[in-house]
Amino acid sequence: MSIKSQLKIIRQYIDEGKNEKALEIVELSELFSNGETDYFLYIFGAVVYGNLGEMNKAIELYKTAITIDENKPLAWQGLYKLLEKDALIIDNFALIVAEKMLSLFGWDHIGGEQKICEDTELINNTDFCKHVLSKIIAPLREYTDAERNMYEKCFATVLSRESEDDWKMKKFYFDVSFAKDSSNMRDILVKIDSKSSIVCDKYFLDYLRCLTSIEYLKTHKFDKTFTEILRNVENTYFESLIAFIEIADFNGALNFIDNLGNNGTNWYCNGFRPLVGLIIAVLNQCERYEQALAILEKVSPNVHHSFLHDLNSALSAAKANSLFGIHDEEALSQLGTLLTLKIEHCSIWNDVYLKMSAESSKLTEESFKSILDSIPEITASDKCYWNALFYFNHSLLSQAKCLIEEAVSNDCESWMKLLLNAEILLSINPIDSLAISLLVKAAKLNPYSSQIFFRLGQCLFDKNTMKALSCLERALKIRPQHFEAAILYDKILDKMNRKEDRLNFLNKFLSFSPNSIWARKRLSLLQLQCGKVSEAIENLQTLVRRDDHDANIWSTLGDAYKMRGNFQSAIKTYRNALDLELNHISAKVQLIQVYHLIAKYEEALEEIELLYQCNAYASCASLLHIQTLLLMANGTTYSRQYELLKKFFSIVENALQQNQLSLIAYKCAGDSLMLSLRFHQDTFRLFQFPKSWAIKNQVDAVNIAAQFYCIILKIQPTPAAWNDLGIALLHKSRLTGSKAWAEKASLCFKRAILLCKVPTSQSIYWTNLSRAVECCGNKYRERHCLVRSLQLNKRNDVAWCLLGLLYIRCKLYSLAKAALDMGQKCNPNSAEVWCSLALLAESENHYDTMDLFRHSLSLKPTELAIKKYSYYIAKGLYNKHHFSTTTMFHFNSVADFYGGSSRNDEMTFFLAILSEFLWYIPFAIHYLQRCSSYPTDEILNIHKQRVYIKAGIIVHSEVECLHRLSTLYSLTTDQLYEKLKDNGRSLFYHLIVALDNNNYDEFCQILSNFNSKVTMPLLISSIIYLKKVVSDELIKILNDIQPRHHLLDVYPPEYIIDKESEFSIVDSNDEPIILEDNLSKVFSLKNFFWFFLYFF
Repeated sequence: MSIKSQLKIIRQYIDEGKNEKALEIVELSELFSNGETDYFLYIFGAVVYGNLGEMNKAIELYKTAITIDENKPLAWQGLYKLLEKDALIIDNFALIVAEKMLSLFGWDHIGGEQKICEDTELINNTDFCKHVLSKIIAPLREYTDAERNMYEKCFATVLSRESEDDWKMKKFYFDVSFAKDSSNMRDILVKIDSKSSIVCDKYFLDYLRCLTSIEYLKTHKFDKTFTEILRNVENTYFESLIAFIEIADFNGALNFIDNLGNNGTNWYCNGFRPLVGLIIAVLNQCERYEQALAILEKVSPNVHHSFLHDLNSALSAAKANSLFGIHDEEALSQLGTLLTLKIEHCSIWNDVYLKMSAESSKLTEESFKSILDSIPEITASDKCYWNALFYFNHSLLSQAKCLIEEAVSNDCESWMKLLLNAEILLSINPIDSLAISLLVKAAKLNPYSSQIFFRLGQCLFDKNTMKALSCLERALKIRPQHFEAAILYDKILDKMNRKEDRLNFLNKFLSFSPNSIWARKRLSLLQLQCGKVSEAIENLQTLVRRDDHDANIWSTLGDAYKMRGNFQSAIKTYRNALDLELNHISAKVQLIQVYHLIAKYEEALEEIELLYQCNAYASCASLLHIQTLLLMANGTTYSRQYELLKKFFSIVENALQQNQLSLIAYKCAGDSLMLSLRFHQDTFRLFQFPKSWAIKNQVDAVNIAAQFYCIILKIQPTPAAWNDLGIALLHKSRLTGSKAWAEKASLCFKRAILLCKVPTSQSIYWTNLSRAVECCGNKYRERHCLVRSLQLNKRNDVAWCLLGLLYIRCKLYSLAKAALDMGQKCNPNSAEVWCSLALLAESENHYDTMDLFRHSLSLKPTELAIKKYSYYIAKGLYNKHHFSTTTMFHFNSVADFYGGSSRNDEMTFFLAILSEFLWYIPFAIHYLQRCSSYPTDEILNIHKQRVYIKAGIIVHSEVECLHRLSTLYSLTTDQLYEKLKDNGRSLFYHLIVALDNNNYDEFCQILSNFNSKVTMPLLISSIIYLKKVVSDELIKILNDIQPRHHLLDVYPPEYIIDKESEFSIVDSNDEPIILEDNLSKVFSLKNFFWFFLYFF
């Protein structure tokens, strides 16, 4: 029979309880004697002998099985069962069996911890206990009560016989496992001998640092026992930071923390590390609340369970401290939610809770005292402090003063109590000297409180500005976000006019407090003052995006747009401000001023009318009204000026009464009088000046204007005011013919030059001085003034013009030409320069003289240019020269200028000649009728008769040429055209023949040879009357004759204007640039409709 078959039978008999039959097989078997090594054979044999009570044989067979394979558990289990039955003597082998079972199966398989504890021999065996305790390798597991009892007995056995630190370490690990809170952990740590090697263990140090960190977070104090141990261990970041804190070197601590961040050390990651607690506490103590809060948001309380409760409390206290330190609306809202928690035995938490309660307006005195009573840690002295703080926050200063003095007398080393004492004293008396000494003492006790240095700066603000500035700099260095310190610091810098320092400071403050509306407003206004308009606009736009309901911000943004020249944006912005606040005076005034800048005076007047409706701003409205009227008058025609000045003088007296301290009002009054002097005496007398001014003539007006300028000088003696007074005195000199007034004007201009620091303005004053010197008759001084003016500003066209005229008077024509050419380069649109060039050309008998006078008139009418141009027209017509009636200036401006001219016979006569030439026949009749005898009665009558004939008035003249003219004007249209056609020698005859034959080449040839003698009205009227076909080729010819002529805009009617054409009468921007004459205009507007009906 095989071994496997025999083992199977034995196993069957054992399971059936037939141990005798199983024994028979075992004893009859020769397997043992033959040295069989089957493990299960010995196991089954041992089981059979054990069941039959033969323990010694069973033990022998188990031992043999172990020798075959000691790693198999069946033999060890069998032996341990024998040990439980007391069949196995407790000796070294029995301990080996127990240790083997413990290592293979644990306590449950060897009978449980309770049974081991009850086994006195086993539990008193040192080797067995050591083996049991070897399972404790770290304080990370949990134990049952039975396990704890067993391990404690084992530790008692081992520690009573062994003194090695390894077993003490295991005992430490074991004790830590049962620590329920920080207090238990502290008791365990305190029991450890500081000289023991345990203090270098990783777990011990971690627990010690963690407990130290939590304690410091809660109280801002260290346990000296723990710090003493930490001094003797290997130095880490934690111990380095403690060293800074212990000697109160918080600057060094901050630098150390900053370097940690710069080194890329992620000391706040992966749960809570002891170093983080110290860092948070230091940041709070140094008032870096935002940085502390940012770290708190990232920290998770992943620590030993005994620390969890205290750590959560400490982190909550630190967060509350940070939020209270930030003290903005959002932070206080979060803090209110956080304070609903209940945290005991935490001084930091208690302080924040009491500070918030003391600030609350909802709490009564009794409620606050009940809160104090509920906190047992608060001493009597501290209660005085907190009650004083409550009274101080509620403006009960006398009660607060009594309590804080009591608190300070009991504890004079508390910087918080000294600070509150000083604040209370300053609230009672802002210059209390005791408050300064208290603040100085508080600063010595705590040099890291921004509030202390802020209060010091506040005390020293009026006494010692530099020391106050230094204190505030210290406060802002400690806490850059300190709002009150920032306001006071900015105020001092503003007082010292240190604009660049203010700019740097406000930008720095915004980098720490980007949501500060105050700082951004102040920075925007300062940037506007410094000319940094674009940066100011960017900041103001940021403010508007945050709060678009603040009319003041909108108004300031409008000011910035105005300064940058974005007038349309400024108008829109001011409108937004007025939509938010209808009576926002600043926005309304600035809007009116923008309308002034873009010459929209009608819109400005509408806004002024709305401003009048608010009685509170009537004075402002009247001032803006006269300012607007004066601006309108300065930029318009003489007739319009006259109407506007009449309105101005009707309200100016009231405006002056309401604005007696306004320089603008006096300036406007003086300027209006100077403007009225441009008019002729007859027109000037029509003005209804205020009766109090007592103005009877132009000299009176100059005197009153000078008085207004003198008032301005008394209030604010600026260079511009001296210049205005000088101009008034110079005008008086010209009116009276007295050089004395010109000399006084010279003194005014010299004073303006001395006061002025702007070269361009100085150049203007030197130019005005040259005019005053001219009245005194000193040409050399006049030249010196003009040269000095040009040295200051080479682009002063007025100075170049006056210098050119001076050279003309001195007959230095080459120098005059050079000066006037420079003036023309500086300002090509200066009518005075062109007129001066015309005078120079006339002195040299140049052929361009007439064209230069005409161009001067096209820019701005002047009396000299009108006379000269009319003279050359009359001379040319007398010499049978043909002139084109088209003109590049509007005759209406010339006619309007007449009101401000001298109105003498010479001026009137030449203006009549010009009117007749330009076919303004009614004007010519009017002007000729105003002439008395210039140039002579006979010549004047001839001119009158000629004009009457052109006007269709029947005149019987004995002058032959006028008789022929009268005959022609008496012909009908048919008779006139027949006469023209019958004259074979006339130019018109050849043109008509060429048109009849459709010979456009000949037509063009005739026109090119006699272009100056053919007028566009004659051509077009002839084509219409004779019903000639108008082809595209003919239209092209007419355009070539006189491009951009007024009549080509309306004839032929089906002609489509090509805007892209080089000679189109309409530009691409739809603004017509045309050549016109009054004859064409009358023909096109009054008679063209009749011609169309007839032709078509």
